[in-house]
Amino acid sequence: MYSALRRWAGEHRSAGGSAAFAVEGARGPTRRSRCAFESRHHERTARASAAAPCLRGAGEAQVKKMASLKRKTLYRVLQISALGVAGLDLLVYLAVARPLAIGVDDQHDSFLAARQDVAMKHAKVAQLQKELTELPQTNKEMNQFLADHVPERRRGYSRAAGLVNKLTQDSGVQLDQVAYRLDDNPKLPLEKLGISVKVEGPFESLQNFTHALETSDDLLTVRGVILQPGDNGSLALRLLAELYVSR
Repeated sequence: MYSALRRWAGEHRSAGGSAAFAVEGARGPTRRSRCAFESRHHERTARASAAAPCLRGAGEAQVKKMASLKRKTLYRVLQISALGVAGLDLLVYLAVARPLAIGVDDQHDSFLAARQDVAMKHAKVAQLQKELTELPQTNKEMNQFLADHVPERRRGYSRAAGLVNKLTQDSGVQLDQVAYRLDDNPKLPLEKLGISVKVEGPFESLQNFTHALETSDDLLTVRGVILQPGDNGSLALRLLAELYVSR
């Protein structure tokens, strides 16, 4: 009986120890799991805290990159729009503005030419009106000039002969030859009486004779002068002139 009691006590202690061990084992893993969970939670929190600045930096960089891409896209859109507007302006200039400007310039040049032509015609009309106003006085002066300096045809020969004789005496030259010839085919209102004279004398006297003939009161033109040796070592002067006479 004593042996049986010891065996029961041993089994009871074994069972109690196993139960206690089981209870302790059940409690032990629960505490360790909680500690492990808390440890992992703290590690995750630490890693999250450590990674938070990096994530914030990456987020800010991403935001800046997106903003830069948006600005570049906006710049490109603005550039394309500006090029389109410039092309449209060039097209409008070539198609409308330039032809219009050329037409305006042509019209302006035509207007200036017409205005200048009108001004010239007004000036010509004013000149003609002035001449018509002065015509009576001009006719009077012309008639007076002809009466004073142009002899009549019937008096032309005597007027020419008297002029040559007077000038030879005044200048101190010797008259050698003289001839007169009236123009057979007159084309002007006045006729021309040709005079051919040959005189001899010193050079100074010949010069005075020529000057006096050119500056005489009669309407006379000297056509040619020829100097040549004369007799006795003197000089000879052959002169051709035309005296105008009225019909």
